[in-house]
Amino acid sequence: MKVKNQIWQLLLSQIPLVLLYVGILTIFWGLCWLYRIPENIVGNLFRFTWIPILIVLGYRIMTQYLVIKKLDKALEQNILPEEPKQTLLKPYWRALAKIKQQQDENQRRLEQRTAQKQDYLMLWSHEIKLPLTALQLLAENNDAVASDELQQQIQLISNQMDLLLNYERLEDFHHDLDFTWQLPQDIITPIIKDYSIFFINKNLTPRLQVGQTQILTDKKWLGFILRQVIFNALKYSNPNSTIDITWRQNQLTIADHGVGISASDLPRVFEPGFTGENGRQQQAATGMGLYMAHQVATLLGETLAIVSTENSGTAVTLTFQKEHLRLNNKL
Repeated sequence: MKVKNQIWQLLLSQIPLVLLYVGILTIFWGLCWLYRIPENIVGNLFRFTWIPILIVLGYRIMTQYLVIKKLDKALEQNILPEEPKQTLLKPYWRALAKIKQQQDENQRRLEQRTAQKQDYLMLWSHEIKLPLTALQLLAENNDAVASDELQQQIQLISNQMDLLLNYERLEDFHHDLDFTWQLPQDIITPIIKDYSIFFINKNLTPRLQVGQTQILTDKKWLGFILRQVIFNALKYSNPNSTIDITWRQNQLTIADHGVGISASDLPRVFEPGFTGENGRQQQAATGMGLYMAHQVATLLGETLAIVSTENSGTAVTLTFQKEHLRLNNKL
C-alpha cells in the first residue's frame, strides 16, 4: 500500500511536465493555424515526441522512486543520507530529516528517563534497607521491641514505597485524576494521624488553622503533596516545637521551627535527588519528596514555594488558583 501511494504521488508530481508538453503542442498548433501552415506538422511533432516524453517521465519516476526507497531504508537504519540533488525530492528529504531529529530526541529522552529510573530505584532500595536494618537490630538486641520504634520504622518504609509507586504513576498522571471539592482539614488530619508516632517521639504539636474553604482538587494527589511537606517538617523540626498549618486567602502554609535550609541549598530544593546539607545527615532522605511534590503541584495547576531561614525554620506554601476555591456551603 505504501509503495502504491509513493508511485501515485510520483505520477502526480509529473503533471507539470505533461502540461508543459501539451502547452508546447498547443502553441505550435496555434502558430500553424495563425500562419496557415499545414496542421499535420503538429501531428508529426506529437508522433515523434510522445515516446521520448514517456521515456523521460518513466526515467524521472524510476529515479525518484529509487531515491525515496534509499531514504526510507536509511531512515529505518536510523541513518540520514545526504540531501538529494533533485529539487523535487528536497521537501521529502527535509521531512525525513525532521522525523529523524524527532526520533533521536525521543530516544535521548527515553535513555535519560531510563537512566534516572535506575538511579532512583537504587537510591530508594538503599533508603528502604535503612529502616529494615534498624528493625533487624531492634529484634536482635531486644526480646521485646518497643511499639513506637517499630511503628516509626514501618512508617519510614511506607513513605519510601509511596514515593516509588507515585513516581511511576507520574508518567500517566492525567489518566489518574478525580477532581472533587475537598476541605483541607479532611486531607490533613489523616496525615497527622499517620505520623502521630513522629509527633510524639519529638514532642511536636500540630497547630491546624485552615478554615472552611473548599478546594477543587484531586484528593489523592493533594494528599501526596501535603504528606511529603509535613514529613519534611517532622524530620527537620526541633524537639518540643510546633508545626503550624494555616490557610490565608488562597494559600496553605506548613511552617516548622527547626534547622531551616541554607541559602546555598534553597534554590535547589526542588531538583530531583537533591538532599542538601541537612538531608545528608538524615535517615530516609532521598531528595525525591519535594521534587515530586513540586511536579504534582504544577500538574494540578498550583504553585509550591519555600522560604527558609537557617537555624530558624522553614515555611512551605501551596498556592491555589482562586477559581478552584469556594466556601463550604454545608455550614
